[in-house]
Amino acid sequence: MDLKKLCILILALTGVALAKPVGRVESLHGDKKLFCQAAPAAPYYQAHLEQNAEIGHHFRTDANSMASIRFFLGGNVGLGKGCEIEVINDRDAKILSQGNYWMKFDKQDLKNNPVKIQTAGGVMGIRGTEFILKVDENGATELSLLEGTVEVEAADGERYEANPGERVSFGDAQGLRFKLYDDPEQLLQQVREELGPEFYQLRQSLQEAREAIREARLQIRTASAEARAGLVSARLAALEGKSTLQESGLSSGQLESALTQLAQAEALMAAYEQGEGLEELDEAEDSIPENVPDLVCSPHPSLKWPGLPEQRFAVLILHPQDDEQLYWMAETVGPQYTYPADARPLEPGPYTWRVVPLGPNGEFREATDFPIRVE
Repeated sequence: MDLKKLCILILALTGVALAKPVGRVESLHGDKKLFCQAAPAAPYYQAHLEQNAEIGHHFRTDANSMASIRFFLGGNVGLGKGCEIEVINDRDAKILSQGNYWMKFDKQDLKNNPVKIQTAGGVMGIRGTEFILKVDENGATELSLLEGTVEVEAADGERYEANPGERVSFGDAQGLRFKLYDDPEQLLQQVREELGPEFYQLRQSLQEAREAIREARLQIRTASAEARAGLVSARLAALEGKSTLQESGLSSGQLESALTQLAQAEALMAAYEQGEGLEELDEAEDSIPENVPDLVCSPHPSLKWPGLPEQRFAVLILHPQDDEQLYWMAETVGPQYTYPADARPLEPGPYTWRVVPLGPNGEFREATDFPIRVE
């Protein structure tokens, strides 16, 4: 191998090694439609909670959705409706569209190396702060500063250091200008009135930790008798569909046996709900025929499971041997979910479809795993 080819190979391998996440999708609101473009020529696919944010990624919300991206450095970037940003590196982002943005960054490690947020109207250096940005279609930018300091450098070269309670406008024909409010709370009230309660709620929710859902993703479940019987019921119910039957390759005799087992499982569940049949429930899982395969799915699978129509669930798609490999996460109401058609198609192979019931106060309960295979 000549030197030139060796250098190209080393650069290529280095590029792969450096493609590490610098943040993640922290929250979704409204219609929860956030889209991600991994490279300039790549298509936009629907993003999900906990999705990694890497250098060069573009994220955009649709007209009815809001989202936030958490930088591992220590800060949140909140996107209002119809907003788009680019992740420049582990500490900087570029705003690519008009809209409303909420941002909060920790003070640690920012004194001598500030985070930079760029719009068409200028660049802002951030040293531990909270603020709201309003950007119009021409790049004119309005900064409402609630905490900390922000160094503003407008596109025309004007500079200004904003302090809490100040609103700074720049990037248009009027030049850089500012307005000082009595205190940050008065400015926050003004923002609330201008942007509405929905955007204000985004600000509030971004300050809530999502550790519960991350812990649920990493749990190794020990199923209860009730959950095991529910798993039997759901897996056998999936065999009723004609398309699933064709994909699974079951014979008519195998299907009839599976449906018989389904009826037995449903009867056991009904008995359990009345406090009867507890001994039989432990035997339900063992009654699955050995030759019934994992559910065969398309690259955009759909699944139903036992549950109430009004119940909330978290749905995760994981690598069957590694819970750290998260392909998808969403929340849904009712015991069924379809992997969105505008999300990145799943590659062929085995996956674990994990269903986590949510309690009345949003707590995560014991999960149930469904093995599926994408073909």
